[in-house]
Amino acid sequence: MFVKFAAAYVVMPGGFGTLDELFEALTLVQTGKIAPIPIILVGSAYWAGLADWVKTRMVDEGMISPGTSTSCTFIDKPEDVVDAIFSHYEKRGFMPSLAEREIPAQSVSCRSLWFKLKIFAFWSLPCVIPFCC
Repeated sequence: MFVKFAAAYVVMPGGFGTLDELFEALTLVQTGKIAPIPIILVGSAYWAGLADWVKTRMVDEGMISPGTSTSCTFIDKPEDVVDAIFSHYEKRGFMPSLAEREIPAQSVSCRSLWFKLKIFAFWSLPCVIPFCC
């Protein structure tokens, strides 16, 4: 359960294990089990079919709320991924809100997040990269 300790989730194109990790992260955020974190899907062309299916089937048939389908950000360039993560925490801050303090999660510092971004050296690997603190 990597997502429990993640400050962000960057999901590369992958197979069933990748989808398992992605949907686990979305479920935990949706149900409030963890604080909202950026969930970034790298390779918009790869993820387009899944995103369309979620929107046209799951949302339209009332299986998930419309806001859930916009929980992910689709990005194609590595530098935009880094910008999206920092933008998320610049808007909401690094410390959990009062409501989020009830969720057993760790605080995120800019310094710890920065060290996690070194993982981009492995950009070509298909996997889910949780940025843990």
